[in-house]
Amino acid sequence: MVYTNINIIEKLLLKNGKKDSLWKFQYKFERKFNKTDPEAKDEFDTVRDLELIFKETEKKGRKFGEHNTILIDSDDAKTRFCKKNRILIP
Repeated sequence: MVYTNINIIEKLLLKNGKKDSLWKFQYKFERKFNKTDPEAKDEFDTVRDLELIFKETEKKGRKFGEHNTILIDSDDAKTRFCKKNRILIP
Protein backbone atom coordinates (compact mmCIF):
# COMPACT_ATOMS: atom_id res chain seq x y z
CA MET A 1 0.00 0.00 0.00
CA VAL A 2 1.32 3.45 -0.82
CA TYR A 3 0.18 6.57 1.02
CA THR A 4 1.02 9.98 -0.35
CA ASN A 5 -0.11 13.55 -0.12
CA ILE A 6 1.80 14.50 -3.26
CA ASN A 7 -0.32 14.47 -6.42
CA ILE A 8 2.74 14.92 -8.60
CA ILE A 9 4.02 11.46 -7.66
CA GLU A 10 1.13 9.85 -9.49
CA LYS A 11 2.03 11.82 -12.61
CA LEU A 12 5.69 10.80 -12.33
CA LEU A 13 4.74 7.13 -12.23
CA LEU A 14 2.61 7.28 -15.36
CA LYS A 15 3.69 5.02 -18.17
CA ASN A 16 2.24 5.84 -21.60
CA GLY A 17 -0.53 7.82 -19.94
CA LYS A 18 -1.46 4.95 -17.59
CA LYS A 19 -0.28 4.11 -14.11
CA ASP A 20 2.35 1.41 -14.04
CA SER A 21 0.65 -1.65 -12.54
CA LEU A 22 3.54 -2.05 -10.10
CA TRP A 23 2.30 0.98 -8.16
CA LYS A 24 -1.12 1.02 -6.63
CA PHE A 25 -2.04 4.15 -4.73
CA GLN A 26 -4.61 3.12 -2.16
CA TYR A 27 -5.15 6.40 -0.37
CA LYS A 28 -3.99 9.97 -0.18
CA PHE A 29 -3.12 11.21 3.27
CA GLU A 30 -6.10 13.02 4.73
CA ARG A 31 -5.89 15.26 7.79
CA LYS A 32 -7.80 12.68 9.83
CA PHE A 33 -4.70 10.45 9.63
CA ASN A 34 -2.52 13.07 11.31
CA LYS A 35 -2.11 13.64 15.01
CA THR A 36 -0.89 16.66 16.93
CA ASP A 37 2.87 16.98 16.87
CA PRO A 38 4.20 16.38 20.40
CA GLU A 39 6.61 19.27 19.77
CA ALA A 40 3.93 21.52 18.23
CA LYS A 41 4.56 25.24 18.05
CA ASP A 42 0.95 25.91 17.03
CA GLU A 43 -2.34 24.06 16.53
CA PHE A 44 -1.55 23.31 12.89
CA ASP A 45 1.62 21.31 13.59
CA THR A 46 0.80 17.67 12.94
CA VAL A 47 2.62 14.42 12.20
CA ARG A 48 1.61 11.43 10.08
CA ASP A 49 0.14 8.53 12.06
CA LEU A 50 0.33 5.23 10.20
CA GLU A 51 -1.38 3.40 13.06
CA LEU A 52 -4.55 5.40 12.35
CA ILE A 53 -4.36 4.30 8.73
CA PHE A 54 -3.83 0.67 9.64
CA LYS A 55 -6.87 0.74 11.94
CA GLU A 56 -9.01 2.40 9.25
CA THR A 57 -8.07 -0.11 6.58
CA GLU A 58 -8.62 -3.02 8.95
CA LYS A 59 -12.22 -1.84 9.39
CA LYS A 60 -12.57 -2.24 5.62
CA GLY A 61 -11.26 -5.82 5.69
CA ARG A 62 -7.73 -5.05 4.51
CA LYS A 63 -4.55 -6.05 6.30
CA PHE A 64 -1.99 -3.30 5.96
CA GLY A 65 0.90 -2.68 8.32
CA GLU A 66 4.53 -1.65 8.47
CA HIS A 67 5.45 -4.71 6.37
CA ASN A 68 3.50 -3.62 3.24
CA THR A 69 3.05 0.17 3.42
CA ILE A 70 5.09 2.99 1.89
CA LEU A 71 4.54 6.62 2.84
CA ILE A 72 5.68 9.11 0.19
CA ASP A 73 5.95 12.67 1.43
CA SER A 74 7.98 15.84 1.10
CA ASP A 75 7.94 16.83 4.78
CA ASP A 76 10.64 15.35 7.01
CA ALA A 77 9.13 16.81 10.20
CA LYS A 78 5.67 15.36 9.53
CA THR A 79 7.03 11.88 8.79
CA ARG A 80 9.82 11.62 11.35
CA PHE A 81 7.92 8.92 13.28
CA CYS A 82 7.46 6.79 10.12
CA LYS A 83 11.10 6.45 9.08
CA LYS A 84 10.87 2.72 8.33
CA ASN A 85 8.07 3.27 5.83
CA ARG A 86 8.77 6.64 4.26
CA ILE A 87 10.27 7.91 1.08
CA LEU A 88 11.04 11.62 1.15
CA ILE A 89 10.66 13.56 -2.08
CA PRO A 90 12.00 17.11 -1.81
